[in-house]
Amino acid sequence: MMSIGDLSTGCYLEPWFCDIIRDPLSKDHLILTDGKLKSSWSRFYSVNAGILDFRLDGQTDTAVLRDWQKGQGAYEAFAKALITKAGMADVYRREIEGVRPVYDELPIRGACLDVGGFDGRVRSFMAPDAPYACVDPYLSAISDIALNPALVLAYPELKNPRNFVCGLAEHLPISGGTFDTVHMRSVIDHFANPYLALLEANRVLRNGGQLIVGVSVEGGAAGVPSVKERARECARAILVGIGMKRYRDHHIWHPTFPELKNLIGAAGFVMDKIHWQASENGRVVYLRALKN
Repeated sequence: MMSIGDLSTGCYLEPWFCDIIRDPLSKDHLILTDGKLKSSWSRFYSVNAGILDFRLDGQTDTAVLRDWQKGQGAYEAFAKALITKAGMADVYRREIEGVRPVYDELPIRGACLDVGGFDGRVRSFMAPDAPYACVDPYLSAISDIALNPALVLAYPELKNPRNFVCGLAEHLPISGGTFDTVHMRSVIDHFANPYLALLEANRVLRNGGQLIVGVSVEGGAAGVPSVKERARECARAILVGIGMKRYRDHHIWHPTFPELKNLIGAAGFVMDKIHWQASENGRVVYLRALKN
């Protein structure tokens, strides 16, 4: 008899993860019928390139979502270009060295849902047997791993990808109260609706579970952009205005540190710990917050 896991030929789904997959809108159980996943309200979800795809059709009907789609497309093109770029082994090494102190201070505990986790490289900072799953809108995140030997050399855990489904942070296809950690690194400023994404993070966490958010903030700890930052933004706007599209900013949101804290609190979390990433000169902060 076919199971949900059998549909995911592009990435292995462990039984425990299959058991908690739900319709991203109603959160009801999905029905497996004729090799397809159907919701209780008769919506079908496809399998694309061997990956379960829970993204929602028609998501570009508003200005914000159109901007999000453009940004996602630009990011995916950027990620593809890095696969064949020279010198990436050193880039990955510096990346690991830069974030290791973060996870030493803010360890990922228990079962982790990596929202917008791309190819799953945060697994390098987790216990090898810790339950892990990822929801990300980039359909090729897993298949791209095999094309990038430098990446696998730096992150050997990626040789065996697992528990990846394609989906949106605002509509997680996961049942409630099932994870100990929700991890969001360098993604909350890309979400079409950061508040809804945080509410979803709260929903899927067990009581006392932790949210870890890492993001670049405007103006550092003070929340006041420097003269240099303002000048850089002015220059970027001018370049885009004269037609140099490669300088277009595809972030949906540019939070200050106070704005980020306020939004996380509004979503029902209590701030627990703050870590400024030393390798990013006071621009990137990681917050740990507990489900209230």
